[in-house]
Amino acid sequence: MSLQSTIAAEPLLVTADVAKVAADLAVKTGKAGADTAPARTVQEAAGAQAGTKVRSLLRSRLGDEIYASWFKALEFDGFDGKVVRVSVPVKFLRNWIQSHYVDVLLSCCQAEFAGAEKVEVGLRTPGSTARPVTPAGDSVAKPSAEALAALGR
Repeated sequence: MSLQSTIAAEPLLVTADVAKVAADLAVKTGKAGADTAPARTVQEAAGAQAGTKVRSLLRSRLGDEIYASWFKALEFDGFDGKVVRVSVPVKFLRNWIQSHYVDVLLSCCQAEFAGAEKVEVGLRTPGSTARPVTPAGDSVAKPSAEALAALGR
């Protein structure tokens, strides 16, 4: 199998290997930190590509109408090797996906994220750049007293 076909067949495995080699090289050369940033960028790009493929799988399995209604606002927030974290902007969407589509979502994620065992659907905080994920059942973090005071509340 050629390198190009290996990369196409297993993009997450290859990017993980690239990240490990870059990190090992940085440690050996004493340049840990700055030289490992490109590897993280490669991993993020691979994750975004996998997310795009999951979206395509969802659209093909469920149809355009269901995809547009329930998954258009879905964003991929992370993958730790076992759990794929996704988020939506509205609690109703989160609850509906969890109660009606979590199995098909997991199946599609397993096709692209090697080792995926679970999908956590969380809520995105409006205006947040970090997009924290709040798993179902957890409450959304409340602003601190200092933040409320700054807003005059």
